[in-house]
Amino acid sequence: MFLLPQDTTSMILLLIALGLIVFSVRAMLRAMYKKAKRALSKRYFAGLISGKALLIGTLLLGGGDDVQTLLRHTPSPFQQFMLASDFDLDVKDNRILFSKDKAISGYVQFEEQRATVFLTAEISYPQSVQTVCEAVNAFAPSAQAVSAIQELIRQKVNRRIPLPNGYVEVNGSNVKVQLDRPLATPL
Repeated sequence: MFLLPQDTTSMILLLIALGLIVFSVRAMLRAMYKKAKRALSKRYFAGLISGKALLIGTLLLGGGDDVQTLLRHTPSPFQQFMLASDFDLDVKDNRILFSKDKAISGYVQFEEQRATVFLTAEISYPQSVQTVCEAVNAFAPSAQAVSAIQELIRQKVNRRIPLPNGYVEVNGSNVKVQLDRPLATPL
């Protein structure tokens, strides 16, 4: 192995050096642990606090009422569909914006006593296509619209099929639907 010095001064200095090394490694590990713990707890508590603040703000200040108010102007089955689904809902410029996992998005626009729904979904996600079909049936029940969606996807062609109250279009890997109808209740 190695030879230890025989005199006591060298032995004491060697033990002090070894102790300083152990102490500095321990202090460094403790600092890293505290830093990681603090970062995680800040992130956790920040998320928790912002979530609670959002919930309290929604409850106290009535946030989300705009979505509810505008949804009342759509057909009842569509209201139930939107509220039961896990869409992220928002209101902007008299429109209800909704999206879900970047695979499906759209909005409902209100103007001149008509409601128009615009939906876009990626064909590569069968669940999103199914959700579009459900939304179409809830907004304006039409076997023609659903069959047009399924036909275009099955044929895999870029084409637009006009409908009496809108259109269905497949363009690349996206299916787009636009339907309009009179408002369920006037604005």
